[in-house]
Parts: sequence; structure tokens; C-alpha cells
Amino acid sequence: MEVEQEPLDIVSQAFCMAAAVERFMQQARVFYYAVILSGYSCPGCGGNLEMVSEGTSQCRSCGSCFDPTVTFQRCESCGGKPRLMVRRYQCGNCGQDVTSRFLFDGLVFDAEYFRQKMAESRERKRELRKRVRLMLPARTRLVENEAYQQLKAAMELEAFRYLQRRGHHRLAYKEYLRARELDTNLPEAEPVFRVGLLGNGDPPEPVEVRMPDGFPLSGCYRMNPDPNLGVETDEANTHLLAALGTFKQPFVPVGIDRDYLDYRWAKLPTIGKVEVSVGKKLQESWLWSGNLVCVDAITVTAQTSDGRSWSSPLCLAIRPRAKEGNPPWLEHDVLVTPEAQGRLQASAIWHHLGGWNEDGDSYETQDGEFSQGLNRFWAQLVGPNEQLRRDLMTAAEGIRPKWKAVTVSANGEVRIQFKSGKMKVVRPPVT
Repeated sequence: MEVEQEPLDIVSQAFCMAAAVERFMQQARVFYYAVILSGYSCPGCGGNLEMVSEGTSQCRSCGSCFDPTVTFQRCESCGGKPRLMVRRYQCGNCGQDVTSRFLFDGLVFDAEYFRQKMAESRERKRELRKRVRLMLPARTRLVENEAYQQLKAAMELEAFRYLQRRGHHRLAYKEYLRARELDTNLPEAEPVFRVGLLGNGDPPEPVEVRMPDGFPLSGCYRMNPDPNLGVETDEANTHLLAALGTFKQPFVPVGIDRDYLDYRWAKLPTIGKVEVSVGKKLQESWLWSGNLVCVDAITVTAQTSDGRSWSSPLCLAIRPRAKEGNPPWLEHDVLVTPEAQGRLQASAIWHHLGGWNEDGDSYETQDGEFSQGLNRFWAQLVGPNEQLRRDLMTAAEGIRPKWKAVTVSANGEVRIQFKSGKMKVVRPPVT
């Protein structure tokens, strides 16, 4: 008996094949961008870059976005800076076209051009449905056959050879070893590190650790990677020791991603035991999202694997709390000395007390609220009536001309004596 076969949906099969090819192209595009951006870093913070769309790269550390062609590439004829002209780059100096090496398929779109191309693409698809008549095998995924694997291997090898010709790179150590497996000898990656141990580019930033100009990476330290050593607050206290401490020689801790730790330049002496000693407690209060404690003295000491001890008095530190007898969400105290009031910005303390909550009010509003709370903390340290005195002085700041004395009576009457000798009386409204 003859079995009737279902008719083939030629159009659907054609689009399945097109989708499979598109998925392969996307894999190739991701690999190309990873290689081409490995030799560049964020001009703002030095972080690693990733391509988020055609013609737009983003820093993985600070999150800033920019066009890498405009930022890094220059006209080969005159050295001028390129500019985006609808769908191509053109030198802003001599007017010649600039071929971007940061584009996978050579095209970049502005918003208007993108909308136009989408409309054209939809029209082409409608035309394609009318014209496709070829018999194609049904495919719903890319066939990873021998030819596909050979193509991947060829692309990988060519990428490593490109970096070899360029002479420098920022590949992770495992990729560096992979190049050697393919008989492509690359130099070690350029040092990739961040100065200090805290901060990811999001506000409020912690107090900054500075690396002196010309100071070698070999003179720096990194935290011991063993998770069984030390406590969670060691990293923060090491950062604060480097930022606020006073030493005869620079003490510079750096952060190095795990992907780079096996390079020779990453073999730095490590920071081990970190101790915090405090003096007499002067005041304690809950502020924002943490417990703020003012003490009369703080000393932080860090021991390093090269046998050195780095110790200095500080005005800010973090002290872990014992797990027993404390709620699980209260893991540490933020310690300050009275010196912190004049030395540190409020945001440097706010960073350790929870910082900005992106689900709350605007950053400016939360910053103002925290600053007011911190000012009340400092006023309470002076005395129980200090905040009242500050509020009255703030209210009197707008009195003109210059005044000598202001007297407030219980009935609401205010008497102002000016420096000129004149007197003014302000009475409450008659009810």
C-alpha cells in the first residue's frame, strides 16, 4: 500500500538553516571580540573590556561604555581621530574612511540606521518566503561535524598567531598555555591588576589606595588566596591600612584575578595575619545599615610573607563580631576615631555601612540622609546638647546684617541684637 508523505515545509526548513548559520556566526563573533579586546583596557580605570554590541564596548570593572574604534584607533594616513558617519567611520581630520578593526563584519549602526535596516530585513524575509523553492534538509541546530571542528581550530590558531605578531596580550593563563599547546609561543601577559583591595567602580567608593609613580609591581603585595587563613575583614583592613597608614616605604596591596595568578609577575609576597587593636570606646550607634563605634585609638598591623610587619594608627577600621550572641546579619563593627570627622569624607565611611541601595531613593538623596546621620553621630560625641546648638546656629546663619546675640523666649518671641547696636524683636503671629 502506498503511504502518502506529508509535504515538506520548504520555507520553514530554509529559515532553520539560516538560524543555525547565525548561531555559528555569533560564536565566531564572541571569540573574535575576546581576542581583539584582550590588548586594551578601560581608559578610565584600567579594567578589562567586553563588547556588548557592534561598535560599543563596556568595562567589566566600572561599567562605562564607549566606542573602541573612536577611543583606540587612529587614521593610518594622518593620525586623526575617527568619527561615526551613519554606517562607517571617517577621519575627522582628513576625511578618509577608517576601517575599524573592532567590528566583526565591518558594519556599525547608529539608531536611525538600525531601524532602517530592520525594516529592510523584514522586507527581505517576506521576499525570501516567496522565492525559496530549493529542497533543503531539515536542521534545527548547527552540525558540529569534522569541518566545523577544523574551522574552529583554524580560527583559534590564527587568533594566537595574531597576538604573537603583535607581541603583547592580556590572555588568561590557561589561554596562554593553550597557545603553547598549538606551538605558538607568546610572551607572558601584561600585568593585569588593580591597586587596592576594595571597590568595584560603584559609588560610594572606599578611601583610595595610591601607588606612587614608577613604583614596581614587584614591590606590591597581594592577599593570601588560602580561604582558611584570616577572617573576612582582613581584606578591608589591609586596604584601609595602605590608604590611611603612615610608613617609611610604600605599602601597596593589589588585587589580581585568579585567571592570572600563575604568571610569573603575579608571584608577589602575600599578606597573612591582620590584627586590629582598639582603645577606649567613646560612643556606639546604629547608622544606616551597620553599627558605628567611635574609639579613641585604632592600630592595624599586617604580617607579610617576606617577613615584614606593617603597622600604623588609623582613623577607620573594621572589627569582626563573634558569631555567638550576635544576630547573623551583624557580622562586624565599623570603627572610627574622632580624627575621621576631619580627615574622611562621609562617603568613605558610608561604603562600609552598606552604601547606596539601588532600590531606594536617588543616590543624592541617600547620600544626604547618611551625611545628616553621621553629623548627628559626631555631634553626640561632643555632648548631648551639641546637635541642638548646631541646629540653632544653622537657623541663625541667614540673619542679616551681622548679629551679636539671639534670644529665644518660651512664648515664641525672638530678640536679635545686631553688632551695630540695633535691636530687632520678632513676635509670633497673633491667633
